[in-house]
Amino acid sequence: MADMKKTTVLFIHGGHMYPTHEDFLENLESREVDLDRMRKRDRWYQHLQEELGESFDVLYASMPTSDDAHYEEWKLWYERLIDAIGHLPFLVGHSLGAMFLVKYYSENTPAKPVPGVFLVAGRYDPIEQDLYSHTSFTHSTNPSVLTERAEHVAFFHSKDDPVVPYESFEHYRKLVPGAAFHTFTDRGHFLDERFPEIVAEIRATVEKQ
Repeated sequence: MADMKKTTVLFIHGGHMYPTHEDFLENLESREVDLDRMRKRDRWYQHLQEELGESFDVLYASMPTSDDAHYEEWKLWYERLIDAIGHLPFLVGHSLGAMFLVKYYSENTPAKPVPGVFLVAGRYDPIEQDLYSHTSFTHSTNPSVLTERAEHVAFFHSKDDPVVPYESFEHYRKLVPGAAFHTFTDRGHFLDERFPEIVAEIRATVEKQ
């Protein structure tokens, strides 16, 4: 009997941007070396395969130069990943990964709609649109087209996020009214071991298709 076709989920992690390369080098020279951060830590995305089950195939993208991320490099590698997968998977982006997916699908129209895009703690701050022009990670000016290019779009954000301000979420709520929005008060930047709400959202989206 042939193997059951699995549902592919591609996870895109976060990263860091700097206004200039010199700022990046200065950060390397001045930031504290935190040994605790170098130890293995459980994160919810590491458990996606386990929690979604055997009918899913969860892939983890390793995006280039994530500590000094540049959009054009991420775009090139992302397109190669999609070519290798052979079809558009369900997409999960965290932090800069979410911002990347918003920018990419605001500026690029896929041949077929993405089956689902799940965006966790993504940044959007129009005041700083030119701050990261060095990295090409300027913000998309037309995120409203996301719901035309994906069958389901869901945003997740916590009011106590110390990394990405909640105002980013409020911008997306205004700009992408056709998406689903999930607000939390105590998840910070979503670095917990479990995230049952996104697992449920992915499952529900798959079951509807």
